[in-house]
Amino acid sequence: EVEGIGPKRSRDILRAWSEQREIKEVMIFLQSHGVSTHYAIKIYKAYGSQANRLVRENPYRLAADVYGIGFKTADKIASALGVPPDAPQRIEAGTLYLLGEGADRGHLYLPRKTLVEEAEKLLAAPAERVELGVAALAETEQIVVESLVDPAEQAVYLKSLHAAEAGVAARLRALLMQPPLPLEIDLDRALDWFEKRERIALAREQRQAIRSGLTRKVLVITGGPGTGKTTLVRGIVEILEKRRQRVLLAAPTGRAAKRLAEATGAEAVTLHRLLEFNAQTRQFDRNREHPLS
Repeated sequence: EVEGIGPKRSRDILRAWSEQREIKEVMIFLQSHGVSTHYAIKIYKAYGSQANRLVRENPYRLAADVYGIGFKTADKIASALGVPPDAPQRIEAGTLYLLGEGADRGHLYLPRKTLVEEAEKLLAAPAERVELGVAALAETEQIVVESLVDPAEQAVYLKSLHAAEAGVAARLRALLMQPPLPLEIDLDRALDWFEKRERIALAREQRQAIRSGLTRKVLVITGGPGTGKTTLVRGIVEILEKRRQRVLLAAPTGRAAKRLAEATGAEAVTLHRLLEFNAQTRQFDRNREHPLS
C-alpha cells in the first residue's frame, strides 16, 4: 500500500518489528521484577526471546550465564519472582557461590563442614537442606567431593579447580620422573664457593635444597619471610651461571619479577612475558611444540 516499499523492505520492517516486540516484552518482564535496564539488556543478549521462560524456570542460572550478575543479584531477582528461600536451586547456587568466594581467597576447595556452615549462614537454611544441595551438585558433576587424610573429613571442589589441581599434580609427577639434566658440577665444591662468595654459612637443609635444585627437574621451596628462600634461589642461579649455563627467571607478577631480579642480580620477567602470551589468540606462543631454548 505504501509507494517505495517493496517485498524485501517489507520483510526487513516485519523482522525488526518482531525483534523489538520481543525485546520490549523481555524488558517489561525483567524491569517489573527489579532488574535494571543495564542487566536486562545483558540478559536479553544471552537468552534472546527465551529470556522470560529461562529466568522464570531458574533465575539462579543468571549467575553462571550472564557476566556481571552474581549470586546476590540473581537471589534478589529470584525473591521477586517468588522463589522460596529453601528452593533446591537456591541452595545449590549459594553453595557454588561460596566455593567461588573461597577460590577468590586462594582456596582450591573448602572442607565440607566449613562449606555447610557458611551456606547455613548465607542462605538461612538448615544443614540438612545444604547437605542435599551438595549431594545434588556432586551427582550432576558440578562439584567434586573427595575424602581427605581423615576419612571423616571431605574436601569440596568446583569441578574446574579439581581438574586444574589434578592437572598440575600430573605434570609435576611427569617432570619428576624424567632423568636429570647432565650437569657436570662438583656440588660440594660449588656450595663452598657460593658460601665464600656470599660470606655466609649455609645450614645443612639449605645445602641440600641447592643440591636438589641443581640435580632435579623440579623443586618446590616454601617458607615464610626470612627463612632463606631468596638465598637458595641466588645460590642455584649463581652456581649455574658460574658454569656458563643460561638461566631464565620468571615470576607470576611484575612486582615479584622485580624482587627476583634484585635478589639475584639477573634479569627476571613475568611468566606471561617469558612464555610469550599472545593477546590475539589468548594463548602462549611458547608451549610443548615450541619450547624455550
